[in-house]
Amino acid sequence: MSAAQSKNVKTWNARRQRFDEMFSMCLDGKTLSEIGDHYGISKQAVSGFLRCNANPKQFEIIQECFNKRLTGIWREEDIVFALQSGLTCSKVAEVVGCHVSTVKRVSARRKKAQA
Repeated sequence: MSAAQSKNVKTWNARRQRFDEMFSMCLDGKTLSEIGDHYGISKQAVSGFLRCNANPKQFEIIQECFNKRLTGIWREEDIVFALQSGLTCSKVAEVVGCHVSTVKRVSARRKKAQA
């Protein structure tokens, strides 16, 4: 094996190891920012790295992991129900267990859809 081939193999292995670590961190519930802080890179760089190095199945798993964290999506029904019962945004956030801004986003989406 030539020196260039050896270097390529080492680079590939290092890249694969880094991807596996980042992928594992995603599965463990780490955010892109937390992963980026760990490696000293931006969350955008983490996102790009994961996107470019994941196979289709891994990419689907990554997307599912992050989509589950979007409170507005998986708790939207609870938020809408609480808002319809007359609770304030801050009280809904407290009851549902999310941030007030999430409740406000869901409320604005709901009002826009009704209009």
